[in-house]
Amino acid sequence: MLQLSMMIVALVVSGSPEHSTSPRGLVVQDVFGRPLGKRGLVLVDWEGYMANPAVRFFILPPPNAAYPATVVVRAREPRLMFDLPSEAGPHGPKKEITLPRPEKTSLYVSIFPDRDSRDQDEVLDVVFTDARGERQTQRVPVHVVDQPGCSRPFRLNVAESKVIR
Repeated sequence: MLQLSMMIVALVVSGSPEHSTSPRGLVVQDVFGRPLGKRGLVLVDWEGYMANPAVRFFILPPPNAAYPATVVVRAREPRLMFDLPSEAGPHGPKKEITLPRPEKTSLYVSIFPDRDSRDQDEVLDVVFTDARGERQTQRVPVHVVDQPGCSRPFRLNVAESKVIR
């Protein structure tokens, strides 16, 4: 009897097995399938005129959503940008995606370079609205690592070579 009671308490506290392993709502993942709600994304800000690398991430819609649905991703930092089509401006970028059916959707985010050599933390706001008007939101932390350029000159030694035929 005691063992049965403990099993019931364990199921009530942890949730049923079928729900504990499946996502209940909107999920934002990195390219390795890890959820980004707490972990977030890391962007690199290189010094100079070269564009910074874009980082790919995915949005997985809630399992019980009605379609078509809309996903809106925003940020407040005007230096952030999304892949096209998207909007950019002094109040930050915005990307809107219409999902006709449940599907994993990829996006890219990057940052325009600056010259301050300081890391910074930003946030992406992801809002999912289904055909019934039900909304789910998720905030994704974004850490920007500022990598300043080389402090010493780059030397290149060129040697003459022969082509042997």
